[in-house]
Amino acid sequence: MPRSAAPTKRHRQAKMTDAFTCPICRNEQATVKPTPNGRDALDITCKCCGSFEIAGTAEPAVRERRPEPRLIAWIRQQHDAGEKPKIDSTTLERVIAAAPDYSVAEKQQLLLQWLAKMIKVPGDVARVRDQSDWPVIWARDPAEFSFHLLAARERGLIKQGDAGGYFAIELTAAGWECLDRATGELVFDDRAFVAMWFDDSMNTAWNEGLKHGIEAAGYRALRVDSALHIDRIDLKIIGDIRASRFVVADVTGQRPGVYFEAGYALALGRPVVWTVHKDQCDKIHFDTRQFSHIFWTTPQDLATQLEAVIAGTIGRRKNRQ
Repeated sequence: MPRSAAPTKRHRQAKMTDAFTCPICRNEQATVKPTPNGRDALDITCKCCGSFEIAGTAEPAVRERRPEPRLIAWIRQQHDAGEKPKIDSTTLERVIAAAPDYSVAEKQQLLLQWLAKMIKVPGDVARVRDQSDWPVIWARDPAEFSFHLLAARERGLIKQGDAGGYFAIELTAAGWECLDRATGELVFDDRAFVAMWFDDSMNTAWNEGLKHGIEAAGYRALRVDSALHIDRIDLKIIGDIRASRFVVADVTGQRPGVYFEAGYALALGRPVVWTVHKDQCDKIHFDTRQFSHIFWTTPQDLATQLEAVIAGTIGRRKNRQ
């Protein structure tokens, strides 16, 4: 017999009231509605997290744990992008594994980007509430968010006033100029995007070769499938390349997408490290043969050569504390 989809006692109690404490952030009163088709889940809207759906089996388990800032930030990110994420018993672990590790400077750049999206026109103001808006820059809590607001104010990037429960924040000319210098985008100096053939035969080359060699040189290896996302795949690839310090393009398999991604990186001025299995060195496309390639035979050989080339051309990077 299939498991009954009848609401649990907790769900029935939640649906009898207009608000209850958010199970994710625990700091905001959230509204809850029944999910369609009588599924065992809650449809929740929270000022801090945004809108999301949580499975009935996951909600008690999440409440038993301490609030996880990375999960809160991830849900808010999806909400702000117009999506409603679904939380189940495995979401927390997946989000933590894929969550970005932003530096102080990167979080302040995220703050300026977020303010610019809300303000849109110079001279207008954004209404900001530190108690509910802190996840937008992947802060740990409202106190860290307030720190970044203060830092931006002291740097002359924003003006801040009180709007009765909210901060009225305006980007200064220096703030807009800071965004213009960064072209409105983040570039992570420790990130390397990998363009390669997505085939089962290349799994070991990725895990034991490309990824290992990049990390051995002190960088983070990123493929388009490395992290949870809701974007169109083409826009996701373009965004990841723009945010990376350099690109590693393995043309084994001669996939057109790999050549496109490498060409896009070159057009942006990003360094590209070319690799290919030795058996296919005579198949490299005519337009890219002039570039130096790493010819590899085994994943271990690939990792060793790749680490050396990155260290010699891009520079070895010490892990960030």
